[in-house]
Amino acid sequence: MLTQEHYSKNRKRFQPPPPEPKSPRGWKILLFFSAIVGILFFYKGVDFIEQDEDGNIQISKERQEKMERELEEYENAEQYVIKASYNGYYPCFNCGGRKELYLYRGEVWRYGVTKRGQSGRYPQGMPFDGLIYEVQFIGSIYECLVLEKKKIYG
Repeated sequence: MLTQEHYSKNRKRFQPPPPEPKSPRGWKILLFFSAIVGILFFYKGVDFIEQDEDGNIQISKERQEKMERELEEYENAEQYVIKASYNGYYPCFNCGGRKELYLYRGEVWRYGVTKRGQSGRYPQGMPFDGLIYEVQFIGSIYECLVLEKKKIYG
């Protein structure tokens, strides 16, 4: 039988091993990425702001002009339709298991909305032969989206 004396002599043998020291690598990686993000934020933020003659911070002229151009695009969006130019089979992406859909000349293949116009929406031209792009309405992006949904569901 083991006695108390035996346990006290062999105490070190029965103690759990000390915990392993944590690797300092994790905080170094975090510090590295934080520095990169900080540098990018500073670099990108420098040209977004400027000071006026009174020392007040304001948005830069270039940034202001960009914002105005983008807001203008929202006011001059297009609601368009793409129609078949001849009777025949056209690709269909919303037809379940069928891959093609037969359309007669003038039937609608797709309704859509863009703020970039046809050349911005389809820079390489129509996605498939035999399709015609036709603008149906020009107005705000909201008006165009509402009209598009009405035409799709109507």
